Amino acid sequence: MTITKQSGRQELLSAKIDIPFASLVSGVALPVMEMPANSFVVGGGLVVATVFDSSGGVSPTDTVVVTGASAEALLASTDVQTLGWTPLTPTGNKSTTVGNISVTWTGVGDVAAAHGALTLFVNYLVDGRAEVSQG
Repeated sequence: MTITKQSGRQELLSAKIDIPFASLVSGVALPVMEMPANSFVVGGGLVVATVFDSSGGVSPTDTVVVTGASAEALLASTDVQTLGWTPLTPTGNKSTTVGNISVTWTGVGDVAAAHGALTLFVNYLVDGRAEVSQG
């Protein structure tokens, strides 16, 4: 079987969204980024810019899950009570229709979080797109 080489090339597309604490409700998925049809997430990450501060009780926690446009987990439950960067875990799934990437924050503690801020970066490619020709 022969493979037909493709000359079409595209640059990596990147999207960024700042997510302030006031936009989040514990346990509720928040659509934060629309992805085009036929897109593949190939990288990115979540930055905790301001720590979340749920407290009190036995084990206070603040976690975030990032879900892709095809409902796949791009980031499993991740602690957001510490500043830092956590890379996304792309699944290879292609979003066949326009869809949203969502962030779900869950705060647990006797005293609910009053602060926190996130920045989400997503790198993706769109199947069938060509910006330049090579070769």
